[in-house]
Amino acid sequence: MESLFSLNYLSFILPLRSDWLTAVMKGFTFLGDEVFFIVFFPVSYWLWNKSILARAGVVIFFSVFFNAWLKNLFEIPRPLIEHLVMVEVGD
Repeated sequence: MESLFSLNYLSFILPLRSDWLTAVMKGFTFLGDEVFFIVFFPVSYWLWNKSILARAGVVIFFSVFFNAWLKNLFEIPRPLIEHLVMVEVGD
């Protein structure tokens, strides 16, 4: 029985690849990077509304643990490396 999150659904997404879309998605990925949060939250806390940023920090703190719990609960395998690397064979 196949899961809704089966790797067979990648065949729908892979044809949508393009250089500009990859750059946009890498930008979105950076928004979830540790470096972004380590820089963004202290600077934002200092420059803007402290109560809103404090609440957002608490939400993000708990979402990290919730995310880890969901990953352990579902245990969905990562895609194979062939889907991540585009190789052109030449002469």
